[in-house]
Amino acid sequence: MRILGVHLLDDFSGAANVFTDVIAALQVAGHNVDIFTSSYGHEGFIRRRHRQVQNFWYVRSASSRWLTLLCYVSSQALLFCKTLRHCKRQRVDLLYANTLMPAGAVIAAWVLRLPIVIHVHETSLSPPLLQKGLTRIARSCATRTIAVSEFTKTQLKLGEHCYVVYNSLSDDMWKRALTVRHTPFQKRNGGRPCVFMACSPRIYKGIDTFLALCDATADMNNIHWRMALNCERDEFEIFLANNRRANLELLHRPRDISNLYANAHVVLNLSDPDLWLETFALTLLEGMAHGCYVLGPAFGGVPELIQSGYGGQLIDPRRFDEVLSAIISIVQSPEEWQTQSGRAVERAVRFDLVTFNRNIKAVIAELET
Repeated sequence: MRILGVHLLDDFSGAANVFTDVIAALQVAGHNVDIFTSSYGHEGFIRRRHRQVQNFWYVRSASSRWLTLLCYVSSQALLFCKTLRHCKRQRVDLLYANTLMPAGAVIAAWVLRLPIVIHVHETSLSPPLLQKGLTRIARSCATRTIAVSEFTKTQLKLGEHCYVVYNSLSDDMWKRALTVRHTPFQKRNGGRPCVFMACSPRIYKGIDTFLALCDATADMNNIHWRMALNCERDEFEIFLANNRRANLELLHRPRDISNLYANAHVVLNLSDPDLWLETFALTLLEGMAHGCYVLGPAFGGVPELIQSGYGGQLIDPRRFDEVLSAIISIVQSPEEWQTQSGRAVERAVRFDLVTFNRNIKAVIAELET
């Protein structure tokens, strides 16, 4: 089959990362995959792994949500036309839309009566009217939907033609994790406890909570706080200038994130459930695969990934003292951390790439017949 895969923005987000694995799985299965995505001229996960990519226009503003929304609507009109032309000229057999966002491509494929697969990652888009509208398009147009968790499927009421396919990690990351996941406490980060979080610099991602945790442990010189931010360089520089701390290291889109996990003891996801519900939290799986103890919100799809007491703990990020206590407790107990590190690895391998690839191929195979 000739498949057109579309993703809105190529960056270093979890959704873009998962899409690269989808493309690889489809190519291994013998499908020809054309790729549409946008960027700001920078390399993201998609371009890093797949060079044959066609660009479409989309920009967003860090200062104005309404300007971003206007740009988004305009980009989808252009994407509709681009998809329509491409599908006709290249005789595309199926559209694979990653996330709800490439609505223009979905509508174009629907007009052409092509089979459509939508891989759904999000349930908390803002404004809520956008989430509602895009979900309605998915329900109306998609031949099949893939949800990243049972929570996502249930929350959006995606119906009987929705399949839950849990995220996995790339083959390269699994191989790298295999070499470091049993690294003992004292050999990580020079023996200094390291608490790591990778996210975008958004309030709903819990960055204020992370900074407050840094401040609360400022007199505990042995804890090293590290945050990797997925944002544009100018936004990062502003954030860096406003949030310097002696015990905090800020990184901009690090190329070798596997090495950061290998030197971390604890990996956090602090998303505020009042503002954003994580549907899976890929960074936590990445941390677990590298033998890190993980803390994630007890909301959304995260409980399908983390089992408290088995390599990690479900938390309420709004309960600051409990989060702080959980972190201090594990980093001050190297023997307990070592036990939990092994359990985290055992839990992570349940989300293996072989199963992910098989499930993706099975959905596409249904539409071939």
